[in-house]
Amino acid sequence: MVLSESLFRWFYSSSGFPSHTHLGNISGGTDIAGTFAIDNTLTPVYLGGCQGPSLGIKLAIYDGTVEGGVNGDGTVVKGRNVKDGEPGELVAEGAFVNMPVMFWPPGEAGVKKYRSAYFERQVWHV
Repeated sequence: MVLSESLFRWFYSSSGFPSHTHLGNISGGTDIAGTFAIDNTLTPVYLGGCQGPSLGIKLAIYDGTVEGGVNGDGTVVKGRNVKDGEPGELVAEGAFVNMPVMFWPPGEAGVKKYRSAYFERQVWHV
C-alpha cells in the first residue's frame, strides 16, 4: 500500500481536504505504469485500502513462507494461494499489457536485465 491509515487520517483532517475529495490509493510494481491495485471513483474510499485490481492484471496473494522452498527431489515449490483475508505476498500471475519488453541498455544485455528483474526469484542474504 502506498498510504497508511495515519496518512489517510492526515489527508482528511490535517491537510484541509474536504471529506468529499476522492483519495486515490494505489499499489504498484516495478514502475508506476505497472499498477496492480488502483482507485475507482465510482466506489467508496476506505481507510488504508485500495479500491480494486487494475483491469487486465491477474493478481493473487501467495503464502510468502512457502514460495522458493525446495522439494526433496530438488524441484522448486511454486507457492500456494492464501484464503481471502490472510496476509501474504501480492503476485502478478501473468503478463500485463503495459509491461516493458526490456531494460536499458538495448539489446541482449537489456533483455537479460529485464528477465532477471521480472521473472527470477531474488534471494537476498543479509
